Amino acid sequence: VNKTVTHIYLRDNNIGYKGAEAIAAALKVNKTVTQIDLRLNNIGDKGAEAIAAALKVNKTVTQISLRGNNIGDKEAEAIAAALKVNEKFQNDAFACAREGNSVQLHQLLEERVSLNGTDEKGNTLLHVAAKARQLQIVQLLLKSGASKALFNNKGETLLDIARKKGCGEIVSLLISEISELPGEIKCLVNVVDHLLFEYCNQTDADRKDIEEIRTYLQSTVTYYKTNPESQDFGETVERLKRYQRTLEDLITPREVLQFSVESSSS
Repeated sequence: VNKTVTHIYLRDNNIGYKGAEAIAAALKVNKTVTQIDLRLNNIGDKGAEAIAAALKVNKTVTQISLRGNNIGDKEAEAIAAALKVNEKFQNDAFACAREGNSVQLHQLLEERVSLNGTDEKGNTLLHVAAKARQLQIVQLLLKSGASKALFNNKGETLLDIARKKGCGEIVSLLISEISELPGEIKCLVNVVDHLLFEYCNQTDADRKDIEEIRTYLQSTVTYYKTNPESQDFGETVERLKRYQRTLEDLITPREVLQFSVESSSS
């Protein structure tokens, strides 16, 4: 089951009311999707009724685009009312993450509020908690299954924010799994991760580069964590070294030199 998909785009697919009913059935059990684009699908009143009924159960969806579906006022109002309730739930969850209210946040998560939903800046609950240095909230969200690999609109991950805020406890929590990696790979992951953090702070940083490298680092950690007996290091080492060279070329010489000195003295 995919636990990170938050957006579904089905515009102009002519799914009709039966397709809408299928989506509604899925929404009753889904805990991650927050936005759906159903424009130009001719779902009609029957399909809209199914969606509205599903939103009485689903508390994660906060936006649905429904233009061009031949929906009556009554059905549209029912969907709008449900979305307004869901939006309030999600806003309450962000407030809890920011203020450190773990009890209420746990209750909201039980009500199926989205773990990976985002605010207007693309921040997830984890991003917000890290910005507020709320270690207990970060622990709760990770235990509940929130993804630590998602980016906000600035291309920042949870780890990036924790480092910027100087929250050592959250950083230690996030990088603890790196210590379990094989020797050379662990060293390279640490080097690339540090260089990537420096690169992210540059005004000319390319978000595509950041996302590609960050995603590969996360997949590398996940792979060796779930396959501890693996001896397949060659390709991983070469790719990490390539990313290291790329980042050393992209970031300023001062930053590279500083990290090299720190590494050699440690």
